[in-house]
Amino acid sequence: MDAEIFLTTEEAKDAMYLDLEHYGVQEDTLEEIAELAGGGWPDRFKEVIEGGEHRVYDVISLVRELLNSPTVTEEVFCGALSIMFWSGVRKVKDHDGEVGVSLTTELHGFTCLHCGQCCTELDYSRSLTSDDIAMWKKAGRHDILAWVGKDKEDGGYIIWVNPDTGEPQEPCPFLASNNGKHACTIHELKPSICREYPATKKHGFMTGCPGVELMFKRECAG
Repeated sequence: MDAEIFLTTEEAKDAMYLDLEHYGVQEDTLEEIAELAGGGWPDRFKEVIEGGEHRVYDVISLVRELLNSPTVTEEVFCGALSIMFWSGVRKVKDHDGEVGVSLTTELHGFTCLHCGQCCTELDYSRSLTSDDIAMWKKAGRHDILAWVGKDKEDGGYIIWVNPDTGEPQEPCPFLASNNGKHACTIHELKPSICREYPATKKHGFMTGCPGVELMFKRECAG
């Protein structure tokens, strides 16, 4: 059974905008969303999409207009999210009664291959959270905290920074390798960005996760 991710309505909208910003103009996806919305949306989306990749922010603006339109039904809203994220989506309330959506990760067939691709090829240097810092402090892991730097301009956390040189460390200092297989030596305490990768099937596919690619091949073969 797939895990589910709860997003508030606004978080879900923001996730769509970020998806387009990160992965660019996905023509087939946008055309399918426009067709679902109906009315004059297909023509408007076609006009903007034909502008190409350099018009990605025009596309995001149009998606924002669509999602915030008073004429968009719950069915269309959830359907648009489902198309964008390759996920099952339904309207729900969280434990506090806040209205949002639940997205299935679609990772029921996923197995980590310990290839190290996500550890060595993806840039997560700015993704550390205050909760990660609190976790390491509570665990007394000053050896991990020693590799955390701070941006001099915005004060944000940076990982990983060599405590001796002050320079960015690549690959991760806590990544161990043996006979082509990789393992995290702080697995139980690794940052949330690492624990949650891949967040969804689409996330894994778009960021080149070999485990997700293998899952796709098995699904196609089956």
